[in-house]
Amino acid sequence: MSCAILNFKNLIFSFIISFLLIWAASYFLVDSLHVYEYSEKLEMYVSSPGVFKFRSEGNGITHIGLYGINAIPDITKIKQNKIAIWGDSCSEAWQVDDNKKMSQILTKLCAANDIDLIAFNIGLSGNNTTDYYFSIPKIEHFAPSIKKHYILLTALKDTLPDPDNAYRSVFLSDPEYRLAKTNWKPKFIKRKAILEQFKLGFVWNLTSSISQLSPRFKPGISTQNNKISSPEKQYNYQVAWNFLLNKLKEQTDNPIAFVYCPLIPIIKNNQIQYKDENKNRIALFKEICATHNVEFIDMTGYFINEFKKTNKFPRGFCNTKIDKGHFNETGHRLIAEAILNHIN
Repeated sequence: MSCAILNFKNLIFSFIISFLLIWAASYFLVDSLHVYEYSEKLEMYVSSPGVFKFRSEGNGITHIGLYGINAIPDITKIKQNKIAIWGDSCSEAWQVDDNKKMSQILTKLCAANDIDLIAFNIGLSGNNTTDYYFSIPKIEHFAPSIKKHYILLTALKDTLPDPDNAYRSVFLSDPEYRLAKTNWKPKFIKRKAILEQFKLGFVWNLTSSISQLSPRFKPGISTQNNKISSPEKQYNYQVAWNFLLNKLKEQTDNPIAFVYCPLIPIIKNNQIQYKDENKNRIALFKEICATHNVEFIDMTGYFINEFKKTNKFPRGFCNTKIDKGHFNETGHRLIAEAILNHIN
């Protein structure tokens, strides 16, 4: 009996030691949990203030301020003239440290060139152009002195109606073109907040992974339901983009500029490819932007020239694919330099 009790105590002790070791190691190896909070001023869910570490792609630490704005504790307290850089997860930029994000690089470049401007990123995973339509007037209201809006365009679908996936707002075409908010709400907000408070993100990751498993106890060939991608929808691009840009211009008297960031160069068939598959449609979008007095920055030349000079991709990290994914330090620097050239 005493031997059984001793073995049970050893088992409990081993479990506790193992748990503590995993807990300590997870701080350096596991992503922070993404915790949301509702912003009354923006009327939407944003990232909660705090320190966010990202390890699954790149190796960045981000200090999230009020309203989900990175690297600035409280944007309302900055009275200098400002530039807003809008985007999705590419602007959110968890993959790199704060001082390597495009907004902070641009702020330093402006100071070095005697330009009195502060740049800040407003990025949230899943954003599309419709989200900026709803958010621009709100951010201008409580963060005055914004002089220009730059919108990162990393995927053409972010400007098109009827997307397959939309979180906070959506561009619709039926029965007529319109921009609408959704009822999207993040799941498990309180649960994630508690786990993140005690740095137990690995527990959430483990339980989430287990819940996605499909155990089977019969021998035989396993079948898998592969999701068939829906065919690309056909639009009158000119009509859709005219509507979208008209609505966007209604929201602000400040200038707007799109920053187009194509997925090039990339490695394809063991070769470096520089061809942008969206070249023709982007050319049309650029023309329509001009008719609405919306400016356009094309990063194609910046990305290609940088790779030919330094063999560095604007996307990718050593722990992921080196040519795809989110912007790395090089990509952030190039975008900041392109916006600075546009300002000048």
